[in-house]
Amino acid sequence: MNSKKFSEAMSELDSKYVDEAINYKKKAQKPHRVKWGAMAACICFLICAVAIPRLFEKPNNSTSGDLSPMIYVNDTLYRITSNQPDLKGKESQFVYLGVISSKVSSSQYPQENFQANDDIVGSAVYQFGKDIVVEIDGQYWSYCAVLDVDYTTNDDGTYTCRGNTYKYMIEVSGIDGTAQVTYIILTNNKETGFEDVRYSLIKAEMSTGTPEFVILGWYY
Repeated sequence: MNSKKFSEAMSELDSKYVDEAINYKKKAQKPHRVKWGAMAACICFLICAVAIPRLFEKPNNSTSGDLSPMIYVNDTLYRITSNQPDLKGKESQFVYLGVISSKVSSSQYPQENFQANDDIVGSAVYQFGKDIVVEIDGQYWSYCAVLDVDYTTNDDGTYTCRGNTYKYMIEVSGIDGTAQVTYIILTNNKETGFEDVRYSLIKAEMSTGTPEFVILGWYY
């Protein structure tokens, strides 16, 4: 083979392999583009699936979830005091009442004598002035009364107050002035909100019909 033919053969060979190499590179890159495109689509879908439903969610109702630790003693509901007083050395002023004998879940109100919505069964209960003191693991905790209106719990789970019957006892919380306040109310409408209660208090409207709700008490 002379040098001219050899050069032409090498030229053909070079362009053949160059073309194959280019085609191979294009084929190799295509699946990557498809792969990353699919991944991007999946990520967009996940973001939409999480974010879009949240746009239509209602804010969390203050009636859901755990309530403050409470106990029911001698026909009165008490809630743990926010700012605990110093009870050291005051034990001689305590009047023993009994022990916590039963419990309900932390999302329920205690409604039986010496019942709590906290896991403190067996804890001693004392009267201290107008408040209640509970001894838990050797430490004294103060509880204050939160309900100012008498009501009756019926066998069917409803509540009677001032001759009217209500289906629900709920808490509604919000800002009044500069402080957050929580109202405990009886109502037939579980959607009753803080602004409904606040508006009613501001307006102080008298009604001869059945009140939409009754405020049993409140705490800060």
